[in-house]
Amino acid sequence: MAPFIFPGENEEYRQRRQALLAAELALRNQVEEVAALRRQLPLGMRVPEYGFREGPADLNRNDPDDMVDVRLADLFTDAHDTLIMDHLMFGPNDDVPCEMCSMWADGYNAIARHITQRASFVLVAQAQITRLRSWAQQHGTGSASVFPAPTPNLLAIP
Repeated sequence: MAPFIFPGENEEYRQRRQALLAAELALRNQVEEVAALRRQLPLGMRVPEYGFREGPADLNRNDPDDMVDVRLADLFTDAHDTLIMDHLMFGPNDDVPCEMCSMWADGYNAIARHITQRASFVLVAQAQITRLRSWAQQHGTGSASVFPAPTPNLLAIP
């Protein structure tokens, strides 16, 4: 590669900049080699079958009879082989979720429709599913469209 010379740079700076560029290129090549090794790995251990509670898309429907159990494998929807699962720190004994987690959840309405074009997207918490859905309904606009489809499903970890 022909060296690019910045106006006013001295020889020592140019040599160190070229050494830095060479190190960055070597690092990029090493990252690509590691990724290739990862892709060549055989299938690993079987993942345990995790379970979650899920309710209907309409956040106004909070009757416990409307909630269903879903398996981790069920979360891969619309032929997506990628799942993005965000954990909302909202424990079973908490009155409200973590403020930083809530801040991230505020933005899901804007980005989820883009994410779900290529991946399944869910929001999980340890709070009871009815409490989680009630929070989602009251949070932000206070309407049932806080997490409209195809935004992330709200799931509780039993």
